[in-house]
Amino acid sequence: MTSPFAPFSNLTVVFQVPAGERTTNTTGNPEVQTDSLVCMAHGRRETISNERRRQVVATGAELSQIAVEGYWIAPSQAPQSLAPEQTGPAYWWRVDSTFKLPQDGLNDLTTYQAFVEANQSRIVTEGNFVIAASPPNPFGVAEILGDMFQGYLLTKTLWADAL
Repeated sequence: MTSPFAPFSNLTVVFQVPAGERTTNTTGNPEVQTDSLVCMAHGRRETISNERRRQVVATGAELSQIAVEGYWIAPSQAPQSLAPEQTGPAYWWRVDSTFKLPQDGLNDLTTYQAFVEANQSRIVTEGNFVIAASPPNPFGVAEILGDMFQGYLLTKTLWADAL
């Protein structure tokens, strides 16, 4: 079943989730193999004070934190392997009657990268999305609406380039 929020999805995030295989890298340390998971969501920006939103990173640059909450569209259920504070590269899209994200999602990384390349002009914000701990909905509507999430989008603004 497709979420009623699917036509309004405006956020895509790529998370690295464990594939379940453990290997040893070249230095002899154990590491877990990961797969890329492309997630689509309908997100809303929350307003927070400017003092908490901006942090100077370097001369001519600042880091903006945009609080986001919404519903997962594809996959509709958040994978159990996603941990709070896990980060993934994200795009906030400008959707309207002439442009919508695919309602069934973007299943693999190659298709997703081709979609991003073809639609660069529709990207509103680019950054890293950090997912917050989101408890499951106690009313059992996650199967219909999708899991609700909270997090924040970190973006870097280079003011020197704009001058």
